[in-house]
Amino acid sequence: MRGLLRRIQSLWSWRAVRQDGVWVYCENSITGRRSAHWTGGCYGPLDQQWLRDGDFVHGPRGSYVVGAESEIWAG
Repeated sequence: MRGLLRRIQSLWSWRAVRQDGVWVYCENSITGRRSAHWTGGCYGPLDQQWLRDGDFVHGPRGSYVVGAESEIWAG
């Protein structure tokens, strides 16, 4: 039951950590997962060093998982 409650709380615990150019970097305060979201506009380099394996990137060509053997595109 405690795990279920933690999972539900984690859905609303995302916060923006910083914005760098066209990217907004977010982190979940409960699970520690990170994600990068493209805000639109011109090209801006993605901070790959901040992201870890298993984190998500939501960019101009769709979304993918960082560190996946063949980056998994989801749309």
